[in-house]
Amino acid sequence: MNKSKLIIGLGNLLLKDEGVGVRCVEYLKSRGLGNRIKLVDGATLGFEFLEEIKGFEKVVLVDAADMGKEPGYIASFDANQVLSMPSSEKFSLHEIDLIDVIKVGKKIGYDFKNVRIVGIQPKEVSWGDRLSKTIEEKLPALAEKVLKEINNQKEGKMAVKPEILKGMDIFEFLTLEELKDIAKLAKVEEFEQGDLIFKEGDKAEKIYMPLEGRISIEIEIYPGKRIPVYTMTKGRLFGYPSLLRTRKFTTHAHCLDKVKVVTIVADELVDKIFKKNRRRGYLVMMRVAELIARKLSDTRMQLLSLSQQ
Repeated sequence: MNKSKLIIGLGNLLLKDEGVGVRCVEYLKSRGLGNRIKLVDGATLGFEFLEEIKGFEKVVLVDAADMGKEPGYIASFDANQVLSMPSSEKFSLHEIDLIDVIKVGKKIGYDFKNVRIVGIQPKEVSWGDRLSKTIEEKLPALAEKVLKEINNQKEGKMAVKPEILKGMDIFEFLTLEELKDIAKLAKVEEFEQGDLIFKEGDKAEKIYMPLEGRISIEIEIYPGKRIPVYTMTKGRLFGYPSLLRTRKFTTHAHCLDKVKVVTIVADELVDKIFKKNRRRGYLVMMRVAELIARKLSDTRMQLLSLSQQ
């Protein structure tokens, strides 16, 4: 399958936070993004990137950007927005500024309509091959923003109605009235076939409930070899470690199709709902316990079946 989308990480790995674009691409490579997205380590790539972006339907550049904001601030722009910045403002921090590259590209006929730029305000730009702690902690949020841009997802684009949550196994026993404030916390995210939504060892922050498509939950039996233990379909909760103290995923979530999933940040669910209404919190967590027990039983049967092969 030809790759139709491109993510380029820009930056200098020897200048701490200036290398965040490259570090972001490394982070995304570790997650696995399927067959349709090409990831490129652009390092201090200058005018060469004009050739790199040819032939792709969507391109996202990720870079450290001096926006005059607090360190860790993340924003996205299109090419015209970047060009409208005052000429004295250096958007990126490289010897060849990204604004200059875009200006030259437009003069020689390049069309940047399909290009988005995701920038993060650095904290430290000095000699060193590690990101500052502030920016390193922002890496997952930066990667998530990049994925939303490459998949054309907009903040708040799709509202989640209580009726949708009612069809999810974790919430099916709650009334529509009880689901209204929970629905305000929910978002819809999209992933391509072959994507890894999360992998073993990732920090668990969200719960997931499929709307469309299938997700294979897999365990790694040795490096590079994973086996499926169950398949998640519409309405079935996964990602429950985000509600537990461990906060680490112990499996991989692999998209078998192009999928849409409802997501809720676990801390928001606990702080804004469960702590204010302990009855609902108790009922939902009892339901989570039932679902975990069922999944453990399914996993045991799968492993027994494999051992007999």
